[in-house]
Amino acid sequence: MWSAAPQRRSGAAGSAKARGFAAARAPGAPPMRGEPRPGGCGGCHFQHIDYAAQAEFKQQVVADQLVRVGGLQGIRVEDIIGAAEPWGYRNQVQFNIDADGNLPEGAWDTLAAADAIVFGSPTYMGSVSWQFKKFADASSKPWYTQAWKDKIFGGFTNSANVNGDKHSTLHYFMTLAMQHGGVWAGTGLNYNNTKASQRSDVNYLASSAGPMAQTPGDASAEEMNAGDLETARLFGKRIAEVAGKFRG
Repeated sequence: MWSAAPQRRSGAAGSAKARGFAAARAPGAPPMRGEPRPGGCGGCHFQHIDYAAQAEFKQQVVADQLVRVGGLQGIRVEDIIGAAEPWGYRNQVQFNIDADGNLPEGAWDTLAAADAIVFGSPTYMGSVSWQFKKFADASSKPWYTQAWKDKIFGGFTNSANVNGDKHSTLHYFMTLAMQHGGVWAGTGLNYNNTKASQRSDVNYLASSAGPMAQTPGDASAEEMNAGDLETARLFGKRIAEVAGKFRG
């Protein structure tokens, strides 16, 4: 029963059935602890339950899925390691658009529940890859209902050349974010542009709109510049901080 606490009695109204389970909502079911925090929040269905009980219940959910859906037997799910602070934590999910320009199953629902969305694409022929463009076109469905409105957005790109027209890609990301009614967050980083500056410095490629990276065309991912990687790490930290401020 959606949002019902385990081992609680609840009256159900309006159920739906599918293979192996039934779903129902309980009007006015008494919470085990206060009310959930206000605001649209993905993954907050159990915040009215004591935090320790949340972890135990989620552990049971995983075990049930493996047995009931996966058909596995004798499964032992390790105890969940909870967060030090039960409020305000978020998880990061990364989706890779495949070679055909498609997202994995369930990715659109996860994006709808996210506080922030960060776009990423190599710069190819002066813009995003065709796979990312396919994703952007497919996002017209959430655009139609403004499902991503007021989310935090950001973007990053990489190319084989130092310039490589990378700003065109970041501007494409910004336009897409604005079409979705989003709020854009840039790098928030200063430049390293003195005679003493090194290629391995943070934000050496001097982008305010979003992290830029440069990797030689014959280099592997493991050979990415350390400064570019640190720029990306600091950018991710900034995205999380900005999203937290907007979430309140």
